[in-house]
Amino acid sequence: MTLITKTPKGRRFRRRKQREKTKFAILGYGDGRPIAQGAGLGKVWIRFPAGADADTNTVFTPPTTVNCGVTDYFQKEGLGVRVGYDEHGDLTIKRADERDARDSELDLRYLKNGTPENKWLYFRNFWPFKAQAVGSGTLVTVHSLFYQDNFGDLNHFIGTQKQADKIDLASFIPTTGNHRVVALFLRSITNTIQVTGSTTQAISSALDLTDLQECFTAADANTIPIQSFILQDGQTTIDETDAYIDLRQFINAPQRLGKMDFVEEKTFSSAATTTTFSGLTGTDMYKMEVAIAEGSGVGDTNFETRINGDVNSTDYSYEQIVARGTSITAATQANVAYLFFARNGDDMFATADFQLVNGRFFAKSLEASWDANDTVEFVHRMTAKNTAGVGSISQIEIIASNANGIGIGSVFRLYKVTE
Repeated sequence: MTLITKTPKGRRFRRRKQREKTKFAILGYGDGRPIAQGAGLGKVWIRFPAGADADTNTVFTPPTTVNCGVTDYFQKEGLGVRVGYDEHGDLTIKRADERDARDSELDLRYLKNGTPENKWLYFRNFWPFKAQAVGSGTLVTVHSLFYQDNFGDLNHFIGTQKQADKIDLASFIPTTGNHRVVALFLRSITNTIQVTGSTTQAISSALDLTDLQECFTAADANTIPIQSFILQDGQTTIDETDAYIDLRQFINAPQRLGKMDFVEEKTFSSAATTTTFSGLTGTDMYKMEVAIAEGSGVGDTNFETRINGDVNSTDYSYEQIVARGTSITAATQANVAYLFFARNGDDMFATADFQLVNGRFFAKSLEASWDANDTVEFVHRMTAKNTAGVGSISQIEIIASNANGIGIGSVFRLYKVTE
């Protein structure tokens, strides 16, 4: 005879009620690693709230693993979920915590199958290269990125996966009553993170994009922006609420190491012997485009360059290589500042660079000219000041060796090369 036993209704009811109960927890190990890394098959890391510290910040239990569950929830470190028991009596994630998701500005409509919202991905939920707080202390982590550097090479930034690689922003946190903007950048040359900060100011003074621009100005020229934060009031922990503006640029061309800012153009409606670009500043490189139409009968003309009002060409020297037809010749001469050359009646086009190197002025030019027989002549010339000690470039002057050597229709165009 077979005995059929039944579980008492009260026990089944208590088990069902137990499965319906859930408890709040947050996802993740607490150090920025993926929430499932090392947790085991079908499991994720979570931490339960365990009171508050002396600064009223929530503290959490050591991380533990639970079943990942079969319901949809946002799998993001630090995001709240509801944890309960499944039908086998194992702890499992039952669902997302709605209030915490809304507080994190996550759209819960993503979790509804069939709604248009879950077919789109908001930029804030796009993880490559994302920077975020690790959940405790003042550390932030940056996720990996494949990117093209300034030289066209494909590089891989592996992210700050190890605890030792996390970025500590403690030194950028202002004192009580003050705040500032802090921004993270990736140096594409060294593949490392750079952090810059705006000027610290009182909390009563609002922060804006001017402060963010200050961070960009302080960053290296070869950096890629990642994320900005607002840090304030001597805080001891950084979390998602401190994030300011997401600076990632995924629709972008590789950054150039330098750019040319237009300075001035001089077009000659009458012949001249000299032309001067004044009011220049700094130690940046200058580039010049030159088109000289020399009038017939002026004669072969050399064009000297001088800076900062120098009156003596004896302060300079030059060296040149000339290619004319099948002939290549070289020449050098001291106490002369020649930079361009035009033959009698020729039209000449040239480009030139002007640069200070350790206080020494250098200029180099590459020019092409045609004579009356349409013979092409190429000249590459380097001119330098004989002594160092030049602090900055304030003026560039071009002087023709013959009167009216700068003919009608000649054009000089100057640019400043900046980072």
